[in-house]
Amino acid sequence: MRSKVVVVVFPSSDLLTNALDHISNLRDVAVRRAAIVAKAASGELVILDDKISASDGGFVGGVIGGIVGALLIWEQGAFALSGIALIAMLIVGFTLGVMIGAPVAWFLADRFGINNKLNRFTSLAPHLQAGRSALILEIKRDDVMHSLLINELNQFQAEFVPPNQ
Repeated sequence: MRSKVVVVVFPSSDLLTNALDHISNLRDVAVRRAAIVAKAASGELVILDDKISASDGGFVGGVIGGIVGALLIWEQGAFALSGIALIAMLIVGFTLGVMIGAPVAWFLADRFGINNKLNRFTSLAPHLQAGRSALILEIKRDDVMHSLLINELNQFQAEFVPPNQ
């Protein structure tokens, strides 16, 4: 089913938090994804969303690759070695696993568009003043749900921004 993007700017982060809590308690509004964009006093955009960045993917891939590498070395008979040789072989297996797992996971996370959140929200920067926050919601394309969402968010001094601006 098709979705619709709603961009709402709030005068403060407290109002944004209250509005998000209120929306989450509504049964008639089905939010598929949500992101919060805030503009710091220095002009920097701070983006919180539900995506995994490439560096997060690389870290997880490195840890999993290291564990799998150490287990593969263990399985190949490293336990037959004594003391220091056993520890050295497990470290080598872990290191090789990290060296393979981290870049592969980083590449996959970056390649499939997981890390392009900055590009999606930079068009919102001119509409945000320092200290203001925006809530970006992806909802089911339903006119009744959209009008209900607008009515509910107007209680929180919301300013609606067309998503293409």
